[in-house]
Amino acid sequence: MMIKNLLPLFLAFGLTMVLSAQSIAVYDAQGNALSNDMVITLQEEPGHTDIFADLDVENTASSALPILCKKTEMNLVSGTNNTFCWGLCFPPHVYVSPTAITLAAGETDTLNFLGEYYSQGITGTSRIAYTFYDENNPSDSIRIIVDYAYNVSGLAESFARGEFRFSNAYPNPAQSIITFDYILPYGKQAELRLLNLLGSAVRSIPVEGGNGSLQLNVSDLNEGVYFYSLWVRGEAISTRKLIVRR
Repeated sequence: MMIKNLLPLFLAFGLTMVLSAQSIAVYDAQGNALSNDMVITLQEEPGHTDIFADLDVENTASSALPILCKKTEMNLVSGTNNTFCWGLCFPPHVYVSPTAITLAAGETDTLNFLGEYYSQGITGTSRIAYTFYDENNPSDSIRIIVDYAYNVSGLAESFARGEFRFSNAYPNPAQSIITFDYILPYGKQAELRLLNLLGSAVRSIPVEGGNGSLQLNVSDLNEGVYFYSLWVRGEAISTRKLIVRR
């Protein structure tokens, strides 16, 4: 008799577990799995006032999922602004991606998300959350909280090491030609290296002191994710993500 009474409870518990199962996983740029409501802190790269959050999104379900992304500004430093990309890149006033990206069962998307924070040179930490959720079942979601920390003193130390400026690659994503703008003290030398996901260099270009631009042809590279680094005195000063898309 007791077993019969407990059976509905077990069934209800099992149904609750199924309904609350999380079908979306998120990873940081180093491939580390992030848990729901996890807070990660990002700081500016040497020579830059902008900070970027690079997250990969996986569908862990057994069927395809249409996934939307929502931005929540939890705390913003006055005078800063931010945007995000989910397939397309949206202006600051857009908080939910208008269209979903459908991921096949077991598929991981490494191309479509980017959180962009523009400090405008203002010291402080802004907190922004990004929620990825099933368009057909919004409760099936995961939220990652990013602290964008900009510190003027840290930037000053970076400038003191070489007083350089090095822009983001544009356009990014790219199909053929990408461009970098730079300022490097005269008499200094640097090197631009483009690496694949295995860490192997696929391009290497010397950078001479002065003000200028570099152009790089990536039309012969396979579609996917690459990383470009500026090397000064044998040290990778700035490393960023480049997406090649056809």
